Amino acid sequence: MPVTFEKIFIYGLTFFSLFNIFLILSVFLEKPLRRRAYSRNRKGLPKVSVIIPAYNEEEHIAETIEHVLKLDYPRAKLEVIVVDDGSKDRTYEVAKRFVKKGVKVFRKRNGGKGGAVNFGIKIASGDVVATLDADSFPERKALLKMLPYFEDKRVMAVTPAMLIHRPKNFIEKIQYAEYLFGVFLRKVLAFVNAIHVTPGPFSLFRREFFEKHGLFDEKNITEDTEIALRMQKHHYKIENALDARVTTVGPSKFRNLVRQRLRWYTGFVNNSLKYKELMNIYEYGFMALVLIFAYVSVATGFMYVAYISYKNAQSLSNYFNQLYLLGLDALNPANLSWVEFREGMLNYLSDPLIFLGLLAIVTVFLLMALVKRYSGDKTKLVPSLTLFVIFYIFLYVSFWGAIFINKVLLRRKVKW
Repeated sequence: MPVTFEKIFIYGLTFFSLFNIFLILSVFLEKPLRRRAYSRNRKGLPKVSVIIPAYNEEEHIAETIEHVLKLDYPRAKLEVIVVDDGSKDRTYEVAKRFVKKGVKVFRKRNGGKGGAVNFGIKIASGDVVATLDADSFPERKALLKMLPYFEDKRVMAVTPAMLIHRPKNFIEKIQYAEYLFGVFLRKVLAFVNAIHVTPGPFSLFRREFFEKHGLFDEKNITEDTEIALRMQKHHYKIENALDARVTTVGPSKFRNLVRQRLRWYTGFVNNSLKYKELMNIYEYGFMALVLIFAYVSVATGFMYVAYISYKNAQSLSNYFNQLYLLGLDALNPANLSWVEFREGMLNYLSDPLIFLGLLAIVTVFLLMALVKRYSGDKTKLVPSLTLFVIFYIFLYVSFWGAIFINKVLLRRKVKW
């Protein structure tokens, strides 16, 4: 049997898919964490400092602070620090209204998110430090659900289940489905100690790490990725609380989404190269595999889109050839027998890549439904999932294509 590029690609994609499926299924084998009954006995709770860096967040800052103040946590052990990073709107004035409720509000010259967070860390007095983007909203029990993971002394950070806040339009609904899948994926990565980003919306950090290994990199465009990889480099653990729901406002316009993803993906490339030693499989195991497969998935995405486009173009070509030979009669459904239609569909679906694609869609839908139920989110899934299935792979490839053009061909720097 001759070995063709198409067969090599199919076998490679099959292996890659099976690897991911086994990785995802492994989360079901995790032993449930025996969490202390914090809701009944709160004597051992640590002091937590919540740092909210804000820049031009007049619209959301009040709601964010209100969510923090409503957390199910002893107020005496909760320190809330808002750092206005030189906003040009009324962010500082709005935040100052909460001073009478014990919120500490500071203003500094604009220097980027990393600098604002570091400003807060230097002031903070808690043993656990939480960072919270000024447009993000933790559920009431989120903190209590996340803290027990710190009982493992090697855990330096805990990430939440992050979802899009009240998705309304086309762009937001695609992001909602993407984030929903990301919730489950992050839990899987935690299971094999391979989380490589501690997102701004309510990640918790053990203060000890900052004291030993420094604060956030203020010059980094994705400081949340850099610090996560720094933790992995030192063989610490990053955990994930699948049921600690936090919603965040996503870009509502395509232009803003592109800017966000250019920064995220460029930051991932820069930081993975900065910590390239993490790709040493012998020392870092699954962490190395995840970073390597991140790049493989990009290449696979390009090849899959190219292959699907080729197959669809081929089908259209055959159709137009038939139209040319039969004339307008080919458009008459009566001239197409059920047998021909069935054989055509079976022939199309028998293509291994088409079958794998459909299998992936079904798998993603089931996983998202599971995560949605587990997280308690009430957003309707079907509209977002439909848009995600149809458009996401093309958006994903387009974003990485833009990264290649921007970084390699044009050599432009991406800024915050």
